[in-house]
Formats: sequence, structure tokens, C-alpha cells
Amino acid sequence: MSEFVLGPHNGLHINGTKPRRPKRRKNKDVINLPNVDSKPASPPNPQQCERPPSPQFFTPSLPSDGCKPPAKSATLVESENWSLRQTETGSFEVNINSINNITDFLQTLNLMASEDPQHQHIEETQSETSHDSEGSTMKKANRKSTMPFINFHSELYAPQDKNSTVEWPRMKTALPALLDDCVHYHLQCMNPYFPVRPRRLLMKWYSGLAEPTKDPLVLAISTYFVRHIFMHHMPPAFDKIRDMKVLDAVQTQLALYTREALSDCFDVAHPHHIYALCLYNMNSKVPNHLKAFYHTIAVRMALELNIAPRHRNGSTSTVVDDEVELNNRIWWCLFQIDHFLTESEIISCSIIEPTSDNHAALSKLVRPSPCSLDEPDEVTGSHLWNNILKIWLIRRRLEQEFEEVDYDNQIAMNMMSDKVEREINNWSQELPDIFQQEVALKPENYNTMAQMCFTMGIERCTNRILLHRMFLPLDKMDALNPLQHRSALYAVESVVELLSMRRAVIDIAYCQTWPGDLKRAIEMLMICVKFQDTTVMTRSKLGLMRALRLLRSMPETEWKEDMCITNIARIEQILSSWPESPITSEPTITSTPSSFNNTAIPSPPELQYPSYTRWVDAELYRNDSQSNMGMGDLPADALAFLDSNIANC
Repeated sequence: MSEFVLGPHNGLHINGTKPRRPKRRKNKDVINLPNVDSKPASPPNPQQCERPPSPQFFTPSLPSDGCKPPAKSATLVESENWSLRQTETGSFEVNINSINNITDFLQTLNLMASEDPQHQHIEETQSETSHDSEGSTMKKANRKSTMPFINFHSELYAPQDKNSTVEWPRMKTALPALLDDCVHYHLQCMNPYFPVRPRRLLMKWYSGLAEPTKDPLVLAISTYFVRHIFMHHMPPAFDKIRDMKVLDAVQTQLALYTREALSDCFDVAHPHHIYALCLYNMNSKVPNHLKAFYHTIAVRMALELNIAPRHRNGSTSTVVDDEVELNNRIWWCLFQIDHFLTESEIISCSIIEPTSDNHAALSKLVRPSPCSLDEPDEVTGSHLWNNILKIWLIRRRLEQEFEEVDYDNQIAMNMMSDKVEREINNWSQELPDIFQQEVALKPENYNTMAQMCFTMGIERCTNRILLHRMFLPLDKMDALNPLQHRSALYAVESVVELLSMRRAVIDIAYCQTWPGDLKRAIEMLMICVKFQDTTVMTRSKLGLMRALRLLRSMPETEWKEDMCITNIARIEQILSSWPESPITSEPTITSTPSSFNNTAIPSPPELQYPSYTRWVDAELYRNDSQSNMGMGDLPADALAFLDSNIANC
């Protein structure tokens, strides 16, 4: 059973001894906490969520400030066993009379969550609108809820693993050496991508720790990175242990150690504790409702420490105080977690300031940038992180604009599709030279620049996939119209390019596999392969073949990692049962004017698409003379040949 830590740090005052560490009940009276996954919360009105929670108090499931529940929700939790009071700041303070009443209080919160009064309130508000407006709103809501959801999360292994019940007897004796390896490889493999804390600072701090086995940041790093360590950088002490059950047991135990260490420092605000909470939120051993809880604690700590993002002041000076920049990076790390939790509907609205979906305010902030404490690879990493955040903000803004477009207005939808391509190409043209393929892929620069160039390209493809999935039809059995046909081809093209660039990155740095990225790409292929469209289906199948070869070559597959094994099984099932290609008439795509320059090869007349600037040289996966997914329909004999070969794949 998950331990729910209560106390004054989150607005709960419990009378009795040691209220912050309630005893666990064994094998009976299991407390069913609200499960956000089973019933996502309805999206709130943006005008109702303008400020984050107060740094003094926070109560789970009780929104504060602008996000106030209906009046009946406040009266529902009143009881003789506890009292509820709203403070002057707008937050809620809960006083529980006895530690024995915690179970009843949590069960009451569970009932409130199951009733979902906020969703009911939204439905009542919508019912007052006109008939035409109601129909349009319902159409948008249905389209959003039935669109294929791809969890956009940064963790290395996305699915939540069940906590292992196996205990490894060598865990305590091997723990110090294991923590050393996890910290070392985290700084080596992750800091060049996301230098939240410079390497030299962390190494100096780590070498001065008296008890690393009790430090929350050390344990959070290890919990987050231990799977990567075992699969790619096996410690010598564990070299003969290649059992997934042992790895699961080790990560589960590390997660327990981390949770205990964090529970002792919830009331001690420190940048390392915020970073630890962010890392702990990105591992597969934390349930979603606890991810929301830990994120709230991290935001409260940041408010207490006055950690805020940098604002653009119009100055051209490049000299930045290191402490200001380090705080800026911590805030953007919090932004990432808030961004992931909001998009995954684990939290109903952003709780940072400015909110993670307020593009106008976020565009005025300074994203992570180099500081004097960075080493050369971390300087590149700060630029990488900066531009990854930039394309995330672009995608979120375009998604918000898309929600206001009438789905039946083909002219508006085509204009929106062209805008997506234009924005992505503009972003790529504004990248620093070190991320431009004309510079990074030169022979003299390949060893030092190619990996980051490919990584930036993978982010480009990922966000292009996520944007074009919005244009796909609700029913996979429907015939695709010209716009849907084009968007499906764009998505498949981006997946194929992503797979090629991931293969190139692995050839340079064998440990940078990132199965979560591959899962999102494979999910898109599995969506497109079901469309009743010969060209889209065929190219999706060929993309799945490429993904299958890549998955089979990864160390995660040798370890029988659940995500990779599941993807392989699903791909093999699709390829082995490939039916005859449907006989469909391909839509004629008319040329769409574009307002940006490009160097891409023109598409053939039968498939004219807005231009797309490619990232990877064509020799990686196709001939230079082949246009961007501009291949016409395959003849019957070619399809029969592919059928016979894929059946034997």
C-alpha cells in the first residue's frame, strides 16, 4: 500500500504523536486512493486557474485559489472528526482530530473524486449554451477524447511497473557501489542533454556527503537511472546477474529508500530536494496520484525559495549570474514535470506560475542558457534543452489554436495544417549552427556534433507526429479525405525519419536507446496502419518493419524489458496477419501555397504537399532521388511481393 505522507507541509494538522508517519495496515482495510488514470479529470476553465497553490498549505483533491469546487464539495468533507477552513490566501487548512481518522478522511476524498463535481459543473454550464454552440463543443470534446492518446512523458521507461515482491539479499551490501555508478553515469549520459545542475557542482557536493545512502537526491537519481545502468553500463559486481526480476527488485527497493528520504525533508526547502522530487516523478515506480502530490510539494518548495524563471529585459548583455541561471533551470525542470502531468491529465490544471499552457507569458521568459559552471558538453546541452522547450511551446500553442478550428471547415483545417509545417520549419531554421545538419554532419564535426543534431531531429519528428495526429479521422475505418491522407503520410514520414536518427544515435552512443520515444513512434504507425488507405497502410507496414529490426537489436530486448517485448509482439502480430491491400481510390492532393523557403525535392504532381525540410541525409534510409513520401501507389505484384516477405519477417 502506498504511504500517503500528511502534515503541516501540505495543510493537514493532525492531533496526536508523530502525525507525519502513519502506521501501515497489513493485508486488510486497503485504502483506495483516487486513481487519476481510471477517470481523467475534466479540463478546467483557464480563467479559473490563474495562480499556483499557496506555499503554506496544500490539501490533495481540494483545489485552491481560483480552482474552487462547488459549494457542496466544501460541505461534503465537514465531519465531527475533522474541520475545514479556508485561509486568507484562498487555500484550505484541514485539521484532523485524531490520527485514527485519517482513513475516513481519505475515503471521503475518494468519494468526492469519484463524483467529479467539477465535471458536472462544466456540463451544467455547457447546457446553457445555444444548440449550435453545444453541438460544436460536443464535437470538439468527442474528437479530443477519442483521438489516439500518446503519453508524452520524459521518463526512460514509460509504463508504470508493479512493485516487485522479490527481495534481493545483496541489496544493502551493494548499495554504496550502485549509487556511485548511478550518479556517475547520470552525469555522463544525461547532463549533456539536460544540465539541470552542472556536473562540477554535483561532483563536489557528492564527494562531500557523509551518508550518500540517505540523501534524497542521490537516491532519486539512482531510482530514475538504475534500469539504464543495468542494461547499458552493468556494474562489475553485478556482471553475472542478468535477471529482470533482480532489476525490478533493486529499483523497487531504491524507490522505497527514496520515498523515505523525501518524506523526511518535505518541510525543508532546498534546490536539491526539488530536483529529487522531479526525478522521482519521472520513474516508473510512482503511481500517478503520488506524482501529482510530489509535484505539488516541489512547487511549494520553489515558491518558498523564490525560485522563478528569468524574464526577458531587453538587455543584450550575455553575462548572467550563475545562481540566477541555476534557479532558472530548476524552474524549467518543474515546468517539464508540470507539462507532462497536465498533458497526461494526471493534474487538471497547471500549478506553476506562469502556467505551462500560457504561451503568451512563457514566450517572455528566458529558457535555459549556458553559465560559467558548465563544461563544454553541458554548454551544448543547455542550447539543446533550450530549443527542445521552444518546440514544445510551439506545439502546445498550435494545439490550442487547433481546438478552436471547426473540424468540418476544410479550408480552415488546410490552413492549420500548413501553419503546422511552417512553424516547424521556421523553428528548425532558427536553430544554432551546431544543430544544423549542414554543419554537424560534416566529417570533421561528426564525432562531436552529430549526436546532438540527431537528437534535435528526433524531437522535431516527435512533435511533428503529435501535431499531425490531430488531423487524423476518428474512425479508422473511414476513407481518408485529402487532408487526412496528407497528415497520415506526414506522420509516417516523421516516424521513419525518427527511427533512422535513433539508429544513428545508438551507433554513436550505444546507451541512448530511449524506448519511450520509440513507443510513441510505433504507436503512431499502429494507428496509421489501420486506415483504409493503400499508400498509408503500406508505408506504415514498412515503418513497422524498420522499428522491429531496431527493437530486436536493443539491449532492452535481451533483458526482456516489458515495453520492448510488448512492442515486438504487437508488430509481429500485425506483420504476420497483413491482409490484402484495400482497393481505394487515392485522393488527389492539390498544391497548397507555402510562405516559407525550402530546399526539399518537389513532390510528384499526384501528391503535392507543403514542403518539409529533411533532417537526415537520404543515404541513411533512402535514395536522394526519392521525394518526401512522394512514392505513388504500389502495383499489385509489388504488394504481393511485400506480403510474402513480411510474412516471413
